Amino acid sequence: MGGRWGAAAAALAVTALLLAAARQAVFTLVPAVEAGPAEVPVTSHGQALLGYEEHVLVAPVGGTLERQVAEGARVARGTPVARIAAGGGAGPEELQALTLRLSELREAILPGADQEAAAGAEAVASELARLRQGLEAGRGDAAPLWRAYRAWNDARERRERLQQEAARLEARLEELRRLRDAGTALLRAPVSGPVTFAADGLEDLLDGERFLETAPALLLGGDSVPIGLPAAAVGPPQGAASPVQDGAGEAAARPVAAGQVVARILDSWTAHVALPVPAEAVRRGWVAAGERIQWEVDGRPVAADVISIIPAAGDRAVAVGRVAVGLPVLMPRRTVPFTYTWGALSGQAVPPSALVESAGGAWVAVVEARGVRWARVMPVARDDRAVLVEGIEPGTRVLRVGRLGFWLTWDRPG
Repeated sequence: MGGRWGAAAAALAVTALLLAAARQAVFTLVPAVEAGPAEVPVTSHGQALLGYEEHVLVAPVGGTLERQVAEGARVARGTPVARIAAGGGAGPEELQALTLRLSELREAILPGADQEAAAGAEAVASELARLRQGLEAGRGDAAPLWRAYRAWNDARERRERLQQEAARLEARLEELRRLRDAGTALLRAPVSGPVTFAADGLEDLLDGERFLETAPALLLGGDSVPIGLPAAAVGPPQGAASPVQDGAGEAAARPVAAGQVVARILDSWTAHVALPVPAEAVRRGWVAAGERIQWEVDGRPVAADVISIIPAAGDRAVAVGRVAVGLPVLMPRRTVPFTYTWGALSGQAVPPSALVESAGGAWVAVVEARGVRWARVMPVARDDRAVLVEGIEPGTRVLRVGRLGFWLTWDRPG
């Protein structure tokens, strides 16, 4: 009996040795690689949005715009910047339409509004007297009085709006007649600074303190690509001035409509810039207020001091800064290209095939002398050739094909 048990034990021992040898042979034959340290820079490429302290010149009348200075010229306060030869919007058609509307207001609409307001006042007085009589008889109802008061108040507000419209029309007609008689309107610089004739419709949105409120909304569309910007806002100003000859501005003559922005006077000392920040840079705290961001535009250095980090959609943010270096290079553009490296991701590089997605996470099969074990990792960057992961040490051997680990160990990820 003892001999039989001894033989069985010997057979089991031999089997275990054979299995161990086979397992070791499998480990030797299965391709494994060593994880190596690597870094991946997090870089943004795209367009940054610019805002200036600026003053706009608006055409008081339609006509032909003639530039009096060149694009980008620095002017002193009071310098003639543009001249508008009255015409087009200041012609007989506009004068006739304004005159007709003003006549209609004075002769029919305003008198009717006056009568409606007077009738409303009488209705309030009548309902007030009726309410007093009812209260004396012990059955007063205030609802009719409140209805009459609201109707009277609405009539008064309508009359006031019509009166304001009439006043605006009178002022406009007077201005048009004066310009028609004078023949031209001369627009002068209200402040000193460089002049640009590029108008993009964003002057009020991105001026001064409003830049912090509106710039992030314009940059929410994609990583580093502003959306919703008029075509004139992108790149160098459209129709940048050809040099004016002897200040006559003949080469830059073009039609403009009344109320159109025709020029902007920029503060040459102050500008703000907004750049979209990748989610990874936000999560890792690579950018903060007080830091300086530097890049190149047209081969010349530009820098901005970050004053605020404003959260945006998708865990991203917008960095708003004050331009500290290179303002002459940027003006008067609304957007400018930038390339900036926020930081570098570091970890261990493994083949993409080594990664196994299981149990709500990412895993690699680590090859050790005693067998295979699963190690949970955090992918931080990837491309077609490698995945950068955190969670393992340099030199760790992992299966090149991670799913083979399911055949080499009974353990499972997680």
